[in-house]
Amino acid sequence: MTIAEEIQSRLAPLAATPDVPQIEIRKPKNNLLTKMLCACVLIMSVATVALVYTKKLEPKVVVQERPNVITTRSEAPGMLLDANRKIDKLQNDLNFYIERIWLLGVAHNENVRLAQQMGCCAPGSFIYFDEKWKLNKMPSGLTEEQKKEIQKHIK
Repeated sequence: MTIAEEIQSRLAPLAATPDVPQIEIRKPKNNLLTKMLCACVLIMSVATVALVYTKKLEPKVVVQERPNVITTRSEAPGMLLDANRKIDKLQNDLNFYIERIWLLGVAHNENVRLAQQMGCCAPGSFIYFDEKWKLNKMPSGLTEEQKKEIQKHIK
């Protein structure tokens, strides 16, 4: 017996017994809910298209209103003085923050130098600020000019 005949003899009994279940195909029922959902989708689509179409037809008008500023010669010096006061206030604020940033830099540099020298944090050796932005001690390694400049910021 050849291999092909042997395979056919083994498959013949399997083919004779149908163990495959039959699949029943059901047609979906037309129910009311499906019809209502389809109608809602259709109505929403039509409404969306209508809104988009009407928005495209509306002209876009951009109106820029300019304030009516009437300046007379008598008002101009007052306006200039007001602007100068604002500039002076901004300059004073800028100088105030420049001084604080400079103090932070001095304290930071000194604290880094101390940490590198000691290798650890020794209590009381670092420079810090109080609530009035006064340093607790004079940083080391400063020139005489720098010491005079920072003297007003020491407790």
